[in-house]
Amino acid sequence: MKIDKKEINKFYKKYAKNSTNKLIESAMTKNGIFNASYNNDMQVKHNFEFNTQVTKTGITNQKSSGRCWIFSGLNMLKVKASKALMLKILNSAKTTFYFETN
Repeated sequence: MKIDKKEINKFYKKYAKNSTNKLIESAMTKNGIFNASYNNDMQVKHNFEFNTQVTKTGITNQKSSGRCWIFSGLNMLKVKASKALMLKILNSAKTTFYFETN
């Protein structure tokens, strides 16, 4: 289907007949699409209370070493491994990781 000027004018006339379209257009122009489409009912419906329990383990301190990505990954693996192997997590053991570059 080819859209020519005649088709565009037809679409515009149909659009302009609906007063709700003008209201929405004004709200979006003045406030932006995200603010104009804000749904307060959804905000009221979601009470921000969560009931998911997360297994708590000790915190491994990286001591400003810049390796937080290793520590966060290992903390997640530590919980999974302890569940799979049915072991108690020992937080007193300290492991240091070294990387060599050639």
